[in-house]
Amino acid sequence: MKYLGEKKKSILVVDDIPFTRNSLKELINKTDYAEVLAEASNGMDAINLYKELKPDLVIMDILMSDMGGIVAIEEIIKIDRKAVILAVSGLDKSNLIELAHEKGAKAFIKKPYKIDSFLKKIKELLTNSEI
Repeated sequence: MKYLGEKKKSILVVDDIPFTRNSLKELINKTDYAEVLAEASNGMDAINLYKELKPDLVIMDILMSDMGGIVAIEEIIKIDRKAVILAVSGLDKSNLIELAHEKGAKAFIKKPYKIDSFLKKIKELLTNSEI
């Protein structure tokens, strides 16, 4: 439940597919606890937006053209070791999941995801990241 004056948590969505970014933005912005602050289509843009905006959560696709998610996760963690990153990918290879966690992702979800479990994971990460 959101109380009067309580601010929604901010999210940066990173995916090289515009449809995916738009779908996530629509889904997240309907919640009463979070909103998409910005979107990026590659890892380099994600790093720059993270530096500028310091969102509460980053939803990071792993496989993207230009700079991929694994490198971007590593770079964001160098900037802020407390960054909360949810890695997502259409591939669920265990070495990819392990690498994402190793570089600093707090959780991993495989695409396509069930909306309920996806939103539950976002809420869990945002709640657990509070100080």
